[in-house]
Amino acid sequence: MSGDPNLALFAGRSPKRWLVTGAAGFIGSNLVETLLRAGQYVTGLDNFATGHQRNLDEVRRLVGDEAWSRFRMIDG
Repeated sequence: MSGDPNLALFAGRSPKRWLVTGAAGFIGSNLVETLLRAGQYVTGLDNFATGHQRNLDEVRRLVGDEAWSRFRMIDG
């Protein structure tokens, strides 16, 4: 792991499934990134009223295709 103390919480544990509401917002997209980097499975939920697709695009760029394959988005 990259030395991120948030990722250390998941060391040695089996992956879980997470639902992140507001996934396209600032806080939500950062949480999505952290969870994906930790090998978790993430479903994002956002109606894009204040969140932005560009935040999720940046997460995808940062985590790479393998991690991104564990992410699903629900627009709602």
